[in-house]
Amino acid sequence: MIYGYATRYFTQSHMLFFEQLPDAIRQYAEKLDLTRLKRNNSGNIFLTGPVSGFDCAILLSNVLKADGYRVGCFFPTARDLWAGDIRKMIYVNGSPLSKEDFLIHANAFRDLLSEMEPDIEQPLSPGARRLLFAGYVFTRLRCQICILDETLYDPSDRETPFSSSLFSPVFTIVTGPGPSQSQDLSFPDRCLSASVNGSTQVVISNLQQFFQSISKICSQYNCQKRDTARAQFLTDSHKVQATRFTYRGNGPFTVKALSQSAWQDCMAVWDLLQAMNANGYQTDPAHFEQALPESHFLCGMTPLSVSPYVFLSRCYSSGDALLLRKTLHFMVEHDIISGDILVLCGPGASRYPALSSDEISCRTEAFPSMDHCSTPAQVMHASANALSDVLTRHPNTVIVCAGDLNYLTLVEKAYHHIKR
Repeated sequence: MIYGYATRYFTQSHMLFFEQLPDAIRQYAEKLDLTRLKRNNSGNIFLTGPVSGFDCAILLSNVLKADGYRVGCFFPTARDLWAGDIRKMIYVNGSPLSKEDFLIHANAFRDLLSEMEPDIEQPLSPGARRLLFAGYVFTRLRCQICILDETLYDPSDRETPFSSSLFSPVFTIVTGPGPSQSQDLSFPDRCLSASVNGSTQVVISNLQQFFQSISKICSQYNCQKRDTARAQFLTDSHKVQATRFTYRGNGPFTVKALSQSAWQDCMAVWDLLQAMNANGYQTDPAHFEQALPESHFLCGMTPLSVSPYVFLSRCYSSGDALLLRKTLHFMVEHDIISGDILVLCGPGASRYPALSSDEISCRTEAFPSMDHCSTPAQVMHASANALSDVLTRHPNTVIVCAGDLNYLTLVEKAYHHIKR
């Protein structure tokens, strides 16, 4: 099975009532020998909330990998971010599956399902097939801890099952932006209900506006609830290059991010690691500090250059666009940046409306497509020319490159290519 056909296999649509998905997944999981993922001691970590949990998941993965665990991450609700490429939804030890590994596992998985389908009357939706494939990969690669990100779940989505259909949530982080940033965001109660159940031991929350909903479900399942505390920011914390803070008397820690969502992710991860230590896992606080420089943060305005100002910011959803707008407002208000702002949108980010509001005024421009390029060298040459053109046309402007991880990686390489 060639790569293009392999990825399409996980997007082919089959009619199936949403309510039937858990039963169909259970039947296939038994035949695929994936039932261990449902055990209460499986070590699974669920992320839920109103905005992307990608950065929180990668930070957690980097820390736990340094602790000696083999960690799998699955982003089941993020298929639009990766243009339907399931390979980029599955990470093992902080990196997406290679094309070679993906093809090996996808071929074996497809053959197994083809043998089972005649015995199971209920077909699988594309979302259910992707979920089973992630569980299959994590089992074959012997992942000891699995991190499932449900944070971009769309209530109108009728073909993507909750990860709890296959994985038992042992630890859950309810993550999101700071209180002042999330007043415009919604968080469906059934997303929380799918990420906390009888197997859950600890729930870490940094969303005070959902306090009652979270407390109610924790009481229902008799699991411990821990709220994140306030971080103490040092006097030099509002520099462009980095933010320094202490948390619960630990630190100081340094993170290349300026948004509240990045700080909240750090605090939630720290509290979760302490909860894991209290429940029999072995994690080293030093690995948390070491992992911070390796972890880029959502709307964290990671600086690529300070003269001129060029920032990188992941922006996947309308919620992320709102956070980016709030972050830009914060930076202007605190005199971190000044002057004109241009958001250079990559794939994904360009789908959302302009980021201007009463709080902040900025323009948006789409980064040119590289689809016409047939080789990596051509892609690099074209992207470097495109970025150079933007910098030339906007010499005294703060440039914010917003989009998915592939786009930001391309921009970063193009910038360094220009400066060589």
